[in-house]
Amino acid sequence: MIIVELVANACIAFTGFYLISRWLNYKQIRESQSQQFWIGVIGGLLGFFLMYLAVSVSQGVRIDMRHIPLLLFSLYGLHTPLLVSSVMIAITRFYFGVDSQATVAFFGTLGMGLGLLVLHRFLLKHSVPTINRALLLNFFALMANSIILFINIDPGDHPLGTITVFWGVGTLIGLITTFLILDIKQVQEDRTRFRQNANIDFLTSIGNVRTWDQEVNIVENRHRKIPFPLAVLLFDIDYFKRVNDTYGHDNGDLILKQFAQLLQRHLIPKETTARIGGEEFAMLILSESKEIAMRRAEEIRTAVEAFPFKLNSDESIKITISTGGVFSNTDSHQITIFELKS
Repeated sequence: MIIVELVANACIAFTGFYLISRWLNYKQIRESQSQQFWIGVIGGLLGFFLMYLAVSVSQGVRIDMRHIPLLLFSLYGLHTPLLVSSVMIAITRFYFGVDSQATVAFFGTLGMGLGLLVLHRFLLKHSVPTINRALLLNFFALMANSIILFINIDPGDHPLGTITVFWGVGTLIGLITTFLILDIKQVQEDRTRFRQNANIDFLTSIGNVRTWDQEVNIVENRHRKIPFPLAVLLFDIDYFKRVNDTYGHDNGDLILKQFAQLLQRHLIPKETTARIGGEEFAMLILSESKEIAMRRAEEIRTAVEAFPFKLNSDESIKITISTGGVFSNTDSHQITIFELKS
């Protein structure tokens, strides 16, 4: 009976951790401390729900899979959610009674959370393979739970038998959980890589036409609501076909890469650049006036003219570019086309 109830408890844990994993994927939680806090709260609520449906094995003693959310966060390396959910699970244990067993479970759960955090950092520091790291974290969580159970269960209630059952079910559930988490992480990493490949120019590693269109649309929508000065600068490498014909396409690709890197060095935060054609590039900049935008374009043109572009043979060549652009101020939504010196 205990085995069946524990498996049912684990099924709920599976459902909960799957939903959390999906949330982690779509919200990019690592970029936001506030999101990490709230996902930790969700993990704490899942742990409480698992305790609510726990198996009662002795007076005041409950066994369940409350460690699954903690294992999930430790495997993901999310330390803030791990600590938040550990504290919540430890505190909410007192909902089921304020007694010595609850006190032991309180300190044991806090110790488990801190131990998982420290162990994860240690294993990561020593470059332990992912699968081995997952197995060791799961073993630690089961060991911590077993110590809590051994202290709380009355000797007359056969604690070793209960702990043996818990280890059997817990090990199986832990292994399944581990492989599911690893599989979900791999799917998420593949999805992220495919998304990046779809938005990054394969040659220059800056934005492509798709990224450029997205950025321009975002800025245009903001500009309609609250006009602000901005400019789009366009760059075209002069006589690029001659470069390819003279030095070969491999060297032509090298020129494009170096030119893209040079453009990126002239960006400031919240500005973007992209390759929008073979040798055509664009830059979206924040500019207080047309004159400032023209000056920045001229600075880039001059920098390119003076830059020694390296070839595969270590020979250096010089290239020139043509520039142009459009400017919009805060007084009107109209775009004023201007010509830049080239």
